[in-house]
Amino acid sequence: MKKSVMLVMLFLVLLSGCSSTNVDDPLSTVDLFMIIKDAGLPVGMYVDYTKDTDPNNVMGLTGQYIAKLSFEVTTINQYDPEKPIGGSIEIFANAKDAARRKTYVDGLGASSPMLAERSYVIQDVALLRMDKNVSASEAEKYYDALVGAKGSINTEHTRGIEAETTTNAVVDMIKETEKKKTATYDIGYYSCKTWTSSTGSKWMQTIIEVQNTGDTALYLGTGSYDIEDMNGQLLLNRSMISGMPQIISPGKSGYYYDETMIDVNLEPGNVNVIPRPKVLVSDVEKPNFILSGVEVKAGKHIGIEGSGQIENATGEVKSYIYIVIMLYNEELLPIGQMFTIITDDLGPGEKIGFGVSSYSMPPGVTISEIKYIDAIAYDHHIQF
Repeated sequence: MKKSVMLVMLFLVLLSGCSSTNVDDPLSTVDLFMIIKDAGLPVGMYVDYTKDTDPNNVMGLTGQYIAKLSFEVTTINQYDPEKPIGGSIEIFANAKDAARRKTYVDGLGASSPMLAERSYVIQDVALLRMDKNVSASEAEKYYDALVGAKGSINTEHTRGIEAETTTNAVVDMIKETEKKKTATYDIGYYSCKTWTSSTGSKWMQTIIEVQNTGDTALYLGTGSYDIEDMNGQLLLNRSMISGMPQIISPGKSGYYYDETMIDVNLEPGNVNVIPRPKVLVSDVEKPNFILSGVEVKAGKHIGIEGSGQIENATGEVKSYIYIVIMLYNEELLPIGQMFTIITDDLGPGEKIGFGVSSYSMPPGVTISEIKYIDAIAYDHHIQF
């Protein structure tokens, strides 16, 4: 099958002639990058991803980009020759998908300044994303270069996905995709506790458990919840709550955990928690990190402290690794959570130590109350 497909492709190339610079040819990610380069902007090397090398593992999925290229801006410090920093170009099958991606990227930056970017839609179907370290005035120059480009952007092909002419194979693939679209889960334990700190501030802790009851891994996206009184009257709404861990294996649980100061009076025994999780079928497998020597103890001055070691067994360099420690009482109910982020690159087989502290959990969460802990490590993942 592959051989016949390649022969057909070769035949089409011969028919179309040898030129690759025809203005009527659809513009690829590489073409768009070369337009930026020819405009004299400070760019260096680039990586044009395929479905197999896509860092987000979403290329070609419904609603996602069909082509992606990342490029180096030479005025920004670079750390890994295989991960250029500066900008990226994503091409989508239609304007709706591109617009939705821009909304997501912009929203992510608004909720977490560390992830902020400057994004621009090109010809309705492509998204130019510039690193936050590129000034607004400089980023506009990249946008201007692409806006003035001649030719239409190619929205018909996904790199790394070969043509399949066998009808039965296509039907089977569609059936399998439909089967995996449904996320099967239950909301397990949830609680809401309030307390007043030593400084007089009112605090609230909310825990919402999401149980994976299906046979495929699930993704916990950013969720929200409402606090209502017993009559259904809204008292408080909390949004942009991260699920941890992001990837839940079958039979396991993930949590929406929130600790925040509040300015309303709540009586935990007389309120209802209304969870609104975002749960999707995961498009990646649970990453392979090994945690060892994990323990918790009373903090030197206040709260709980945790420590341990993490080993990267994924076979590739990883960064922005989240480490979450869930705390349980003797009834195996969650009573607290601590997490930290390892921002440095961790190479294959490397092992480093980590520490994590918590200072704002309810007063009842003490080292004597903690009877069981569960530690999970994963690299940050984004999925629509």
